[in-house]
Amino acid sequence: MTDGTELLVDNPTELPDLSRLDHIDEPMLAITILTPSEYLGAVMDLAQSRRGEMIKMDYMSTDRVELRYTIPLAEVVIDFFDALKSRTKGYASSTTNRVLHHVTTRPRRPLDQSRAG
Repeated sequence: MTDGTELLVDNPTELPDLSRLDHIDEPMLAITILTPSEYLGAVMDLAQSRRGEMIKMDYMSTDRVELRYTIPLAEVVIDFFDALKSRTKGYASSTTNRVLHHVTTRPRRPLDQSRAG
């Protein structure tokens, strides 16, 4: 918080007003996805839409790709794996390697008009 205190939040509805937040820490996962190359675009789109950051991409063969991402735990919990299977007709597989350290993100605040210009 901007006043130096720390607040543990278990539910997004408990978040205070963004103007009171200095930063947000959240757990990140290291995830590996194996997919046929024909579904590469759909898998990349899914991971990026869930705030995933690509770490590495390797072609294991001409028709098989291994993708490594870091992705927020909150983006995976609900339906990530169902969406992955749906977008790849069941052909992609994934493994969660480990929970990484908490990553700090800065909340977006409305533009301060007094400093604009």
